[in-house]
Amino acid sequence: DKENWVWKGAQCLRPEKSGEPYQRCLVALSRGGADATVVREFDLQDRRFVNDGFNLPVEAKQDVAWKDIDTVWVATDFGSGSMTTSGYPRIVREWRRGTPLAAARTVYEGKETDVGVDASSERESGQRRDWVTRHIEFWNTERYIERDGRLVRVEVPADASVIPFKDWLLVRTRTPWTTGGKVWPGGALLAIRFDEFMKGARGFDILYAPTARSSIEEVEVTRGAVLVSELDNVRPRLWELQHDGTTWQR
Repeated sequence: DKENWVWKGAQCLRPEKSGEPYQRCLVALSRGGADATVVREFDLQDRRFVNDGFNLPVEAKQDVAWKDIDTVWVATDFGSGSMTTSGYPRIVREWRRGTPLAAARTVYEGKETDVGVDASSERESGQRRDWVTRHIEFWNTERYIERDGRLVRVEVPADASVIPFKDWLLVRTRTPWTTGGKVWPGGALLAIRFDEFMKGARGFDILYAPTARSSIEEVEVTRGAVLVSELDNVRPRLWELQHDGTTWQR
């Protein structure tokens, strides 16, 4: 291209079935390392960019994620009034393969005073969940999932972190949270069945509770386990948690 491209990451479409090879990625590139990027669809089998694929050649601060092989979520600069005062997209659309970006369906619009919005899809439970996230401030976030064609709020604290794991919803609290008749401490990791939570249940299992000398450093999930990196009196420790069908085992 005769450009000073800098790698800015890739979003790869997770295969529908375990063991199947990855097929496509959305590759972000920036000129000289700027925040603004272009996006190109890449074929992992043919090892080439897809000429008529999901390509965003105009540089912008943008977020693109897969919904399925023929659909992506796009939050980008759609023109006048489509960006926040922070310089990030405030509109997210659903873009189908073979159609112009201008015809993409608008899924959500944030406010100009927000930090930005984005959308994504995950298949932790074996079925796809479609998420929309509104970043109001750094520690003030609203999360929604799309159900029956409408967005439903996931009622977790605005400063908490949310981690889907299989058919569970993991919530990592930042400050104390009063819900279901209990007060959960800040810095805790809670778990509840996702569908039960969306129906109003609040009977959480507590997977981790901080102490005066210990706290969570990081949480990651694998196909079958939750991994918690802990600092205990400045000593690192890694926990693996699994649910045996009845209780959580650490």
